[in-house]
Amino acid sequence: MADELKTWERAQRRIDGIVANLGGGIAAQSAVGDGLCKILHGLVHIKPACCVEVGTLRGLSAVALAHFCGTVITIDVARHPDLGRVMELVPPMIRDRIATVVVPDNDAKAALIQQLTFQFANIDGGHSELQVAIDFGLVRRCGSVLFHDYPASGSGCDGVKIAMDKVGQGSIEARPPFAWWRAE
Repeated sequence: MADELKTWERAQRRIDGIVANLGGGIAAQSAVGDGLCKILHGLVHIKPACCVEVGTLRGLSAVALAHFCGTVITIDVARHPDLGRVMELVPPMIRDRIATVVVPDNDAKAALIQQLTFQFANIDGGHSELQVAIDFGLVRRCGSVLFHDYPASGSGCDGVKIAMDKVGQGSIEARPPFAWWRAE
């Protein structure tokens, strides 16, 4: 338990340092501002060798995930201009475990994900019901998926909860604004 807490604290300190260096706006719309490191603390027992993240934005969540996973492959349909600035502040021992991939569309994303072997996924990309359902369909085979912005009533992210409420198999553990789906 002490090692897990140290991992959580180390991840949070690293994120806090990046935010202090680049300014608070760097964490806007990021799951790290909603306590992602604390949520990941509960996943330490999984110790995934590889994690797929759908929705990179500025890369802060990928940095947090890299403290808990062997490799993080973070996929997005656009490269945010701040991503490079964030990665420059991440020590090589963490940064080297993060692969950022930009794909042009859902078809390319699907083709890439189908080739990957991974044990955990984090979904924080498009928040429409359709996009969440597409992304979940691409990663659910890993058996353990974390969602951000669940539920997010009134924030434009309602599609996350709507899509998750339609999932028929597995169990969902709600920890707003996160939900953790696991295959049964």
